[in-house]
Amino acid sequence: DNHTLINSTIQTVCDRLNELGVDYYLVGALSTFIGTDTPLFRYHGDIDFMVAEKDIEKVRETLQGTEYEFSDDRLSNQKRLEEGVGHTQGEHEVIANHKDNEFHLGFFLFRREQDNSLTIREYFMQENENGEKVPMVLERHCPKELVDLEYTQEETEYAGTRFRTSTPESVYAKKMSTRHPKDMLDIEALYDKIDHSKIAKMSKYHTTLKIAKP
Repeated sequence: DNHTLINSTIQTVCDRLNELGVDYYLVGALSTFIGTDTPLFRYHGDIDFMVAEKDIEKVRETLQGTEYEFSDDRLSNQKRLEEGVGHTQGEHEVIANHKDNEFHLGFFLFRREQDNSLTIREYFMQENENGEKVPMVLERHCPKELVDLEYTQEETEYAGTRFRTSTPESVYAKKMSTRHPKDMLDIEALYDKIDHSKIAKMSKYHTTLKIAKP
């Protein structure tokens, strides 16, 4: 069953990431249900992690011998960047697919800067002047103040393991902007469990975008 798979995966994967000293967060809707003690009430098709790009090989090692197949497609993915959207679109460029079903682990990548701000790095393909597709990176820099509002410093304890997460407020704010039907259900379930003043604070800080070569 979906929730059993989620719990056993979180326990196995997070224990191993912790053991290897990986800098990571559990992010997305799931992290918020866990962080606010809201029972999981719907099907979740994946678990999202945000990991330091320097630790990618440790993530590969973490998943060896598990029921997940790890693939790193940073330099050969199908993602694209559309004008004015501000983030890439398409399947995760670093992903681990379950060997027996559709469930997967998606990885977002970041670089932690010296002042503890984060640069989130998304790889996508762009056509050059010869019409060939070449990999590029969209870098989104989040100031330290925003990082403190969007991610927890302290670890959450869940399924017999521990990990840091995205804050409920950051997930809520993202869901408010996308408004998919499942996001609307989540918003309803979480409304009373978040600090709305934190969302107002978050909106004062801005991320800066730039496109770089890999």
